[in-house]
Amino acid sequence: MDYIAVDYAGAVSHGAVSSPPEYAEQSEFAATVASKLAALPPKPALPPKPQRPALPPKPCKNFAPEEVTAILGALKKFCGANKQLSSVSNLAMDKTEEAAATKNDISVMRKQLVVARDTVQESNQRLTEGLRGAAGTDDQDLVRSLCRDATQVAGSTAALVSVSRLLTLEAGDDALLKTMLTATTTALASMNALADLLSQATGTIDEDGATLQQFVSATKTVDASLTALVSSSADGALIPEGKRLEIQATANAVVRALAKLINSFSGAIQQSIVTEAKVCSCCVASFGALLDDTAISPPFLRKPALRQLLADGATSLKQIYSHFMEQTKVEVSNPTSESAAHMIAVAEPVIVKVRQCVSYVIALSKVDGASPTDEIPTPTPEEVTLAEKVTNVPMPTLHTATSSTSTSSTEGMYMTTHFNPIQF
Repeated sequence: MDYIAVDYAGAVSHGAVSSPPEYAEQSEFAATVASKLAALPPKPALPPKPQRPALPPKPCKNFAPEEVTAILGALKKFCGANKQLSSVSNLAMDKTEEAAATKNDISVMRKQLVVARDTVQESNQRLTEGLRGAAGTDDQDLVRSLCRDATQVAGSTAALVSVSRLLTLEAGDDALLKTMLTATTTALASMNALADLLSQATGTIDEDGATLQQFVSATKTVDASLTALVSSSADGALIPEGKRLEIQATANAVVRALAKLINSFSGAIQQSIVTEAKVCSCCVASFGALLDDTAISPPFLRKPALRQLLADGATSLKQIYSHFMEQTKVEVSNPTSESAAHMIAVAEPVIVKVRQCVSYVIALSKVDGASPTDEIPTPTPEEVTLAEKVTNVPMPTLHTATSSTSTSSTEGMYMTTHFNPIQF
Protein backbone atom coordinates (compact mmCIF):
# COMPACT_ATOMS: atom_id res chain seq x y z
CA MET A 1 0.00 0.00 0.00
CA ASP A 2 2.93 2.33 0.66
CA TYR A 3 4.28 1.54 -2.83
CA ILE A 4 0.94 2.36 -4.43
CA ALA A 5 0.70 5.61 -2.50
CA VAL A 6 4.15 6.74 -3.62
CA ASP A 7 4.20 5.63 -7.27
CA TYR A 8 0.58 6.19 -8.27
CA ALA A 9 1.45 9.72 -9.38
CA GLY A 10 3.79 8.23 -12.00
CA ALA A 11 0.96 6.19 -13.48
CA VAL A 12 -1.87 8.74 -13.50
CA SER A 13 -1.70 12.49 -14.09
CA HIS A 14 -4.63 14.96 -14.20
CA GLY A 15 -7.15 12.13 -14.25
CA ALA A 16 -5.57 10.30 -17.23
CA VAL A 17 -3.12 7.38 -17.49
CA SER A 18 0.32 8.84 -18.18
CA SER A 19 2.30 5.54 -18.10
CA PRO A 20 0.41 2.37 -19.14
CA PRO A 21 3.12 -0.06 -17.85
CA GLU A 22 3.24 1.71 -14.49
CA TYR A 23 -0.57 1.83 -14.34
CA ALA A 24 -0.77 -1.94 -15.03
CA GLU A 25 1.67 -2.60 -12.23
CA GLN A 26 -0.28 -0.38 -9.82
CA SER A 27 -3.51 -2.18 -10.79
CA GLU A 28 -1.88 -5.55 -10.03
CA PHE A 29 -0.73 -4.33 -6.64
CA ALA A 30 -4.19 -2.95 -5.86
CA ALA A 31 -5.80 -6.29 -6.74
CA THR A 32 -3.32 -8.10 -4.48
CA VAL A 33 -4.12 -5.74 -1.59
CA ALA A 34 -7.86 -6.31 -2.09
CA SER A 35 -7.51 -10.12 -2.09
CA LYS A 36 -5.33 -10.12 1.03
CA LEU A 37 -7.77 -7.84 2.86
CA ALA A 38 -10.64 -10.17 1.98
CA ALA A 39 -8.66 -13.14 3.33
CA LEU A 40 -8.16 -11.59 6.76
CA PRO A 41 -10.11 -13.29 9.58
CA PRO A 42 -13.15 -11.39 10.88
CA LYS A 43 -12.56 -9.06 13.78
CA PRO A 44 -13.78 -10.66 17.00
CA ALA A 45 -16.77 -8.96 18.55
CA LEU A 46 -16.17 -7.03 21.74
CA PRO A 47 -17.61 -8.61 24.84
CA PRO A 48 -20.78 -6.88 26.06
CA LYS A 49 -20.29 -4.27 28.73
CA PRO A 50 -21.47 -5.38 32.11
CA GLN A 51 -24.77 -3.79 32.99
CA ARG A 52 -24.88 -1.84 36.21
CA PRO A 53 -27.72 -2.86 38.42
CA ALA A 54 -30.56 -0.33 38.44
CA LEU A 55 -30.64 1.91 41.45
CA PRO A 56 -33.57 1.28 43.72
CA PRO A 57 -36.21 4.02 43.67
CA LYS A 58 -35.70 6.77 46.19
CA PRO A 59 -37.95 6.05 49.11
CA CYS A 60 -40.62 8.66 49.75
CA LYS A 61 -41.40 9.72 53.26
CA ASN A 62 -45.06 9.42 54.07
CA PHE A 63 -47.18 12.47 54.73
CA ALA A 64 -48.16 12.94 58.34
CA PRO A 65 -51.95 12.84 58.94
CA GLU A 66 -52.07 16.57 59.61
CA GLU A 67 -50.11 17.20 56.38
CA VAL A 68 -52.65 15.17 54.40
CA THR A 69 -55.50 17.21 55.86
CA ALA A 70 -53.75 20.52 55.15
CA ILE A 71 -52.79 19.57 51.59
CA LEU A 72 -56.29 18.36 50.69
CA GLY A 73 -57.70 21.62 52.08
CA ALA A 74 -55.19 23.67 50.04
CA LEU A 75 -56.08 21.71 46.90
CA LYS A 76 -59.79 22.48 47.39
CA LYS A 77 -59.04 26.20 47.71
CA PHE A 78 -56.89 26.03 44.60
CA CYS A 79 -59.75 24.45 42.63
CA GLY A 80 -62.12 27.16 43.85
CA ALA A 81 -59.66 29.90 42.86
CA ASN A 82 -59.41 28.44 39.35
CA LYS A 83 -63.20 28.51 38.99
CA GLN A 84 -63.24 32.18 40.00
CA LEU A 85 -60.41 32.99 37.58
CA SER A 86 -62.24 31.25 34.72
CA SER A 87 -65.37 33.29 35.40
CA VAL A 88 -63.45 36.57 35.35
CA SER A 89 -61.74 35.58 32.11
CA ASN A 90 -65.23 35.21 30.61
CA LEU A 91 -65.93 38.81 31.63
CA ALA A 92 -62.78 39.91 29.81
CA MET A 93 -64.04 38.09 26.73
CA ASP A 94 -67.37 39.91 26.94
CA LYS A 95 -65.74 43.32 27.38
CA THR A 96 -63.51 42.92 24.32
CA GLU A 97 -65.98 41.29 21.94
CA GLU A 98 -66.73 44.49 20.04
CA ALA A 99 -63.08 45.59 19.79
CA ALA A 100 -62.04 42.16 18.46
CA ALA A 101 -64.07 42.76 15.32
CA THR A 102 -61.76 45.60 14.23
CA LYS A 103 -58.43 44.81 15.93
CA ASN A 104 -56.61 41.65 14.94
CA ASP A 105 -54.26 41.64 17.96
CA ILE A 106 -57.23 41.58 20.36
CA SER A 107 -58.82 38.79 18.34
CA VAL A 108 -55.62 36.75 18.68
CA MET A 109 -55.50 37.36 22.44
CA ARG A 110 -59.11 36.22 22.79
CA LYS A 111 -58.29 32.97 21.02
CA GLN A 112 -55.32 32.44 23.33
CA LEU A 113 -57.52 33.11 26.34
CA VAL A 114 -60.12 30.57 25.19
CA VAL A 115 -57.45 27.88 24.90
CA ALA A 116 -55.97 28.71 28.32
CA ARG A 117 -59.40 28.95 29.97
CA ASP A 118 -60.62 25.64 28.52
CA THR A 119 -57.40 23.92 29.59
CA VAL A 120 -57.78 25.21 33.15
CA GLN A 121 -61.44 24.23 33.33
CA GLU A 122 -60.86 20.69 32.06
CA SER A 123 -57.82 19.95 34.24
CA ASN A 124 -59.41 21.66 37.24
CA GLN A 125 -62.53 19.52 36.85
CA ARG A 126 -60.43 16.34 36.92
CA LEU A 127 -58.61 17.56 40.01
CA THR A 128 -61.92 18.37 41.71
CA GLU A 129 -63.26 14.89 40.99
CA GLY A 130 -60.06 13.38 42.37
CA LEU A 131 -60.47 15.39 45.55
CA ARG A 132 -63.98 14.06 46.01
CA GLY A 133 -62.62 10.54 45.90
CA ALA A 134 -59.88 11.40 48.37
CA ALA A 135 -62.19 12.66 51.08
CA GLY A 136 -61.16 11.10 54.38
CA THR A 137 -58.40 9.03 52.76
CA ASP A 138 -54.95 8.27 54.10
CA ASP A 139 -53.75 6.78 50.78
CA GLN A 140 -50.27 8.25 50.36
CA ASP A 141 -50.00 7.45 46.65
CA LEU A 142 -53.34 9.11 45.95
CA VAL A 143 -52.28 12.29 47.78
CA ARG A 144 -49.01 12.41 45.81
CA SER A 145 -50.93 11.88 42.58
CA LEU A 146 -53.27 14.77 43.39
CA CYS A 147 -50.31 17.02 44.15
CA ARG A 148 -48.73 16.18 40.81
CA ASP A 149 -52.04 16.88 39.06
CA ALA A 150 -52.28 20.21 40.86
CA THR A 151 -48.78 21.13 39.69
CA GLN A 152 -49.84 20.59 36.07
CA VAL A 153 -53.02 22.59 36.61
CA ALA A 154 -50.95 25.41 38.11
CA GLY A 155 -49.03 25.74 34.83
CA SER A 156 -52.33 26.30 33.02
CA THR A 157 -53.44 28.72 35.73
CA ALA A 158 -50.30 30.84 35.30
CA ALA A 159 -50.87 30.95 31.53
CA LEU A 160 -54.51 31.99 31.97
CA VAL A 161 -53.54 34.72 34.43
CA SER A 162 -51.02 36.12 31.96
CA VAL A 163 -53.29 36.30 28.91
CA SER A 164 -56.26 37.51 31.01
CA ARG A 165 -54.18 40.44 32.20
CA LEU A 166 -53.42 41.50 28.61
CA LEU A 167 -57.05 41.26 27.57
CA THR A 168 -58.16 43.14 30.69
CA LEU A 169 -55.85 46.03 29.78
CA GLU A 170 -57.32 46.11 26.30
CA ALA A 171 -60.85 46.25 27.75
CA GLY A 172 -59.97 49.52 29.55
CA ASP A 173 -62.51 48.88 32.30
CA ASP A 174 -61.61 49.82 35.89
CA ALA A 175 -64.19 47.47 37.44
CA LEU A 176 -62.91 44.52 35.39
CA LEU A 177 -59.33 45.38 36.33
CA LYS A 178 -60.16 45.24 40.05
CA THR A 179 -62.12 42.00 39.61
CA MET A 180 -59.21 40.45 37.72
CA LEU A 181 -56.81 41.55 40.47
CA THR A 182 -59.00 39.86 43.08
CA ALA A 183 -59.13 36.62 41.09
CA THR A 184 -55.40 36.66 40.44
CA THR A 185 -54.57 37.37 44.07
CA THR A 186 -56.84 34.51 45.17
CA ALA A 187 -55.20 32.10 42.73
CA LEU A 188 -51.75 33.25 43.82
CA ALA A 189 -52.58 32.78 47.51
CA SER A 190 -53.88 29.24 46.93
CA MET A 191 -50.82 28.29 44.87
CA ASN A 192 -48.52 29.80 47.47
CA ALA A 193 -50.20 27.90 50.30
CA LEU A 194 -49.89 24.58 48.44
CA ALA A 195 -46.24 25.26 47.51
CA ASP A 196 -45.42 26.05 51.15
CA LEU A 197 -47.03 22.81 52.32
CA LEU A 198 -45.10 20.74 49.80
CA SER A 199 -41.81 22.44 50.69
CA GLN A 200 -42.41 21.72 54.38
CA ALA A 201 -43.13 18.05 53.68
CA THR A 202 -39.46 17.39 52.88
CA GLY A 203 -38.74 14.08 51.16
CA THR A 204 -42.31 13.51 50.04
CA ILE A 205 -42.80 15.34 46.72
CA ASP A 206 -39.91 17.78 46.41
CA GLU A 207 -39.77 17.86 42.60
CA ASP A 208 -43.39 18.89 42.19
CA GLY A 209 -42.99 21.46 44.95
CA ALA A 210 -40.12 23.11 43.06
CA THR A 211 -42.07 23.11 39.80
CA LEU A 212 -45.11 24.60 41.48
CA GLN A 213 -42.93 27.37 42.91
CA GLN A 214 -42.00 28.41 39.36
CA PHE A 215 -45.67 28.87 38.49
CA VAL A 216 -46.14 30.80 41.72
CA SER A 217 -43.37 33.20 40.67
CA ALA A 218 -44.95 33.75 37.25
CA THR A 219 -48.36 34.44 38.79
CA LYS A 220 -46.82 36.73 41.39
CA THR A 221 -45.34 38.90 38.64
CA VAL A 222 -48.76 39.39 37.02
CA ASP A 223 -50.37 40.03 40.39
CA ALA A 224 -47.83 42.75 41.20
CA SER A 225 -48.47 44.36 37.82
CA LEU A 226 -52.24 44.43 38.34
CA THR A 227 -51.81 45.73 41.88
CA ALA A 228 -49.68 48.60 40.58
CA LEU A 229 -52.28 49.45 37.96
CA VAL A 230 -55.16 49.46 40.44
CA SER A 231 -53.33 51.36 43.15
CA SER A 232 -51.84 53.99 40.83
CA SER A 233 -53.58 57.30 40.85
CA ALA A 234 -54.64 58.96 37.63
CA ASP A 235 -54.22 62.40 39.18
CA GLY A 236 -51.79 64.78 37.48
CA ALA A 237 -50.58 64.84 33.90
CA LEU A 238 -51.40 62.02 31.52
CA ILE A 239 -47.65 61.65 30.92
CA PRO A 240 -45.62 62.74 33.99
CA GLU A 241 -42.77 65.16 33.45
CA GLY A 242 -40.16 62.54 34.33
CA LYS A 243 -41.46 60.16 31.67
CA ARG A 244 -41.69 62.99 29.11
CA LEU A 245 -38.07 63.99 29.72
CA GLU A 246 -36.97 60.36 29.43
CA ILE A 247 -38.73 60.02 26.08
CA GLN A 248 -37.24 63.29 24.83
CA ALA A 249 -33.72 62.23 25.87
CA THR A 250 -34.12 58.89 24.10
CA ALA A 251 -35.41 60.63 20.97
CA ASN A 252 -32.33 62.85 20.97
CA ALA A 253 -30.15 59.74 21.33
CA VAL A 254 -31.88 58.18 18.31
CA VAL A 255 -31.10 61.15 16.06
CA ARG A 256 -27.52 61.41 17.33
CA ALA A 257 -26.99 57.72 16.64
CA LEU A 258 -28.39 58.19 13.14
CA ALA A 259 -26.06 61.11 12.51
CA LYS A 260 -23.04 59.13 13.69
CA LEU A 261 -24.00 56.16 11.52
CA ILE A 262 -24.49 58.38 8.46
CA ASN A 263 -21.15 60.08 9.07
CA SER A 264 -19.51 56.66 8.66
CA PHE A 265 -20.32 56.98 4.94
CA SER A 266 -18.42 60.26 4.59
CA GLY A 267 -15.14 58.40 4.08
CA ALA A 268 -13.90 54.88 3.46
CA ILE A 269 -16.27 52.35 5.00
CA GLN A 270 -14.78 50.97 8.22
CA GLN A 271 -15.67 47.92 10.30
CA SER A 272 -16.84 50.29 13.03
CA ILE A 273 -19.99 50.95 10.98
CA VAL A 274 -21.36 47.64 12.30
CA THR A 275 -21.09 48.94 15.84
CA GLU A 276 -22.69 52.25 14.88
CA ALA A 277 -25.60 50.40 13.29
CA LYS A 278 -26.11 48.28 16.43
CA VAL A 279 -26.07 51.36 18.67
CA CYS A 280 -28.60 53.07 16.41
CA SER A 281 -30.90 50.04 16.45
CA CYS A 282 -30.73 49.85 20.25
CA CYS A 283 -31.68 53.53 20.56
CA VAL A 284 -34.66 53.09 18.23
CA ALA A 285 -35.77 49.97 20.12
CA SER A 286 -35.53 51.80 23.45
CA PHE A 287 -37.58 54.70 22.13
CA GLY A 288 -40.30 52.35 20.85
CA ALA A 289 -40.33 50.47 24.14
CA LEU A 290 -40.83 53.73 26.06
CA LEU A 291 -43.84 54.56 23.90
CA ASP A 292 -45.31 51.10 24.45
CA ASP A 293 -44.73 51.25 28.22
CA THR A 294 -46.36 54.67 28.39
CA ALA A 295 -49.36 53.40 26.41
CA ILE A 296 -50.12 50.70 29.01
CA SER A 297 -49.57 52.91 32.07
CA PRO A 298 -52.58 53.43 34.42
CA PRO A 299 -53.66 56.88 33.13
CA PHE A 300 -54.13 55.41 29.63
CA LEU A 301 -56.22 52.47 30.86
CA ARG A 302 -59.52 54.19 30.05
CA LYS A 303 -58.26 55.98 26.95
CA PRO A 304 -58.06 53.42 24.11
CA ALA A 305 -57.68 56.06 21.38
CA LEU A 306 -54.71 57.73 23.07
CA ARG A 307 -53.23 54.36 23.96
CA GLN A 308 -53.50 53.31 20.32
CA LEU A 309 -51.91 56.60 19.22
CA LEU A 310 -48.68 55.80 21.07
CA ALA A 311 -48.73 52.11 20.10
CA ASP A 312 -49.19 52.99 16.42
CA GLY A 313 -46.35 55.49 16.65
CA ALA A 314 -43.99 52.78 17.95
CA THR A 315 -45.12 50.33 15.26
CA SER A 316 -44.78 52.85 12.45
CA LEU A 317 -41.31 53.87 13.59
CA LYS A 318 -40.22 50.24 13.58
CA GLN A 319 -41.37 49.81 9.98
CA ILE A 320 -39.71 53.01 8.77
CA TYR A 321 -36.46 52.18 10.54
CA SER A 322 -36.49 48.70 9.02
CA HIS A 323 -36.46 50.30 5.55
CA PHE A 324 -33.61 52.58 6.63
CA MET A 325 -31.52 49.58 7.72
CA GLU A 326 -32.17 47.81 4.41
CA GLN A 327 -30.81 50.85 2.58
CA THR A 328 -27.85 50.96 4.96
CA LYS A 329 -26.91 47.40 4.00
CA VAL A 330 -27.15 48.29 0.30
CA GLU A 331 -24.82 51.28 0.71
CA VAL A 332 -22.34 49.33 2.84
CA SER A 333 -22.10 46.60 0.22
CA ASN A 334 -21.67 49.11 -2.63
CA PRO A 335 -20.47 52.52 -1.32
CA THR A 336 -20.29 55.46 -3.72
CA SER A 337 -19.52 59.15 -3.50
CA GLU A 338 -23.26 59.76 -3.05
CA SER A 339 -23.75 57.27 -0.19
CA ALA A 340 -23.68 59.83 2.61
CA ALA A 341 -26.17 62.14 0.88
CA HIS A 342 -28.44 59.20 0.09
CA MET A 343 -28.36 57.98 3.70
CA ILE A 344 -29.31 61.45 4.94
CA ALA A 345 -32.36 61.35 2.67
CA VAL A 346 -33.28 57.83 3.80
CA ALA A 347 -32.89 58.79 7.47
CA GLU A 348 -35.22 61.76 7.15
CA PRO A 349 -38.48 59.75 7.48
CA VAL A 350 -37.12 58.13 10.64
CA ILE A 351 -36.35 61.53 12.16
CA VAL A 352 -39.73 62.90 11.12
CA LYS A 353 -41.49 59.99 12.79
CA VAL A 354 -39.48 60.38 16.00
CA ARG A 355 -40.25 64.08 16.00
CA GLN A 356 -43.96 63.44 15.52
CA CYS A 357 -43.94 61.02 18.42
CA VAL A 358 -42.18 63.54 20.65
CA SER A 359 -44.62 66.30 19.72
CA TYR A 360 -47.58 64.13 20.74
CA VAL A 361 -45.85 63.09 23.95
CA ILE A 362 -45.34 66.75 24.81
CA ALA A 363 -48.99 67.49 24.03
CA LEU A 364 -50.20 64.52 26.10
CA SER A 365 -48.02 65.60 29.02
CA LYS A 366 -50.27 68.66 29.33
CA VAL A 367 -53.51 66.63 29.44
CA ASP A 368 -55.08 66.01 32.84
CA GLY A 369 -54.86 62.29 33.62
CA ALA A 370 -58.16 62.39 35.51
CA SER A 371 -59.98 63.86 32.53
CA PRO A 372 -62.44 61.43 30.87
CA THR A 373 -61.59 62.75 27.39
CA ASP A 374 -60.05 60.34 24.90
CA GLU A 375 -59.64 62.82 22.06
CA ILE A 376 -56.26 62.99 20.35
CA PRO A 377 -54.79 66.47 20.86
CA THR A 378 -53.19 68.43 18.04
CA PRO A 379 -49.68 69.60 19.01
CA THR A 380 -49.45 73.37 19.20
CA PRO A 381 -46.78 75.31 17.26
CA GLU A 382 -44.85 75.70 20.53
CA GLU A 383 -44.96 71.94 21.15
CA VAL A 384 -43.84 71.25 17.58
CA THR A 385 -40.96 73.72 17.99
CA LEU A 386 -39.86 71.99 21.19
CA ALA A 387 -39.99 68.59 19.44
CA GLU A 388 -37.81 70.01 16.65
CA LYS A 389 -35.35 71.36 19.19
CA VAL A 390 -35.10 67.96 20.85
CA THR A 391 -34.37 66.19 17.55
CA ASN A 392 -32.15 68.80 15.86
CA VAL A 393 -28.67 67.29 15.70
CA PRO A 394 -25.86 68.93 13.67
CA MET A 395 -24.36 66.72 10.99
CA PRO A 396 -20.53 66.62 10.82
CA THR A 397 -18.83 67.63 7.59
CA LEU A 398 -19.37 64.97 4.93
CA HIS A 399 -16.56 63.91 2.61
CA THR A 400 -16.99 61.80 -0.49
CA ALA A 401 -15.94 58.16 -0.40
CA THR A 402 -13.37 58.72 -3.18
CA SER A 403 -11.70 61.89 -2.00
CA SER A 404 -10.33 62.89 1.37
CA THR A 405 -10.00 66.56 0.44
CA SER A 406 -13.29 67.52 -1.19
CA THR A 407 -15.94 68.82 1.18
CA SER A 408 -19.67 68.53 0.76
CA SER A 409 -21.91 71.54 1.01
CA THR A 410 -23.65 69.89 3.95
CA GLU A 411 -21.14 71.28 6.45
CA GLY A 412 -22.91 72.59 9.52
CA MET A 413 -26.23 71.17 8.34
CA TYR A 414 -28.87 70.22 10.89
CA MET A 415 -31.10 67.20 10.52
CA THR A 416 -34.32 69.15 10.62
CA THR A 417 -37.63 68.77 8.87
CA HIS A 418 -40.70 70.86 9.53
CA PHE A 419 -43.99 69.03 9.40
CA ASN A 420 -47.67 69.55 9.91
CA PRO A 421 -48.86 67.62 13.00
CA ILE A 422 -50.84 64.59 11.90
CA GLN A 423 -51.95 61.39 13.52
CA PHE A 424 -49.58 58.45 13.27
